[in-house]
Amino acid sequence: MKKNVNILLLLLIVLILLSMVGLSAYYQDRYRNISMGYNDKARELDFVSQNLSTESEKLQKTYSELQLRVADKNKFDALYTNLTAVNANLETELTQTKKDLQSTMAELRKTSSQLSLTKADLSTAQSQVSTLTVELANLNSELRTCRGQVTALESEVADLKQKLGIT
Repeated sequence: MKKNVNILLLLLIVLILLSMVGLSAYYQDRYRNISMGYNDKARELDFVSQNLSTESEKLQKTYSELQLRVADKNKFDALYTNLTAVNANLETELTQTKKDLQSTMAELRKTSSQLSLTKADLSTAQSQVSTLTVELANLNSELRTCRGQVTALESEVADLKQKLGIT
């Protein structure tokens, strides 16, 4: 029995060694599969991390652009409001200027009409002055003639008085 026990013990040791080799191979294969799965997941995680970083940068850039656009929109809204107010003021000024222009044009027409009448009156007055100047010249000429005649007649009267002896 001692022999049997040794063989049995040897078989048991071989069986334990075979089991350990089998378990070691099994766990090594499992470890390799888990390690490969881990490496695959780590690569996927790195890829997702890179995508997340890229998308995060894109999102940040888009957010910045959105902020700029919102600021620009607010700026343009303020400018539009300002320009609308300026336009309204200019429209009011334009309406007032048109009224002033119409008033000035009416006054110009009235003044033009008065100028025409004044020119006509001036022309008439100048014509009358010319006529009166000619008439005055004629009367002055007649006056000189009459004075000449008066002088001649006075001379004749003086001569006649002398001839008649009247002093």
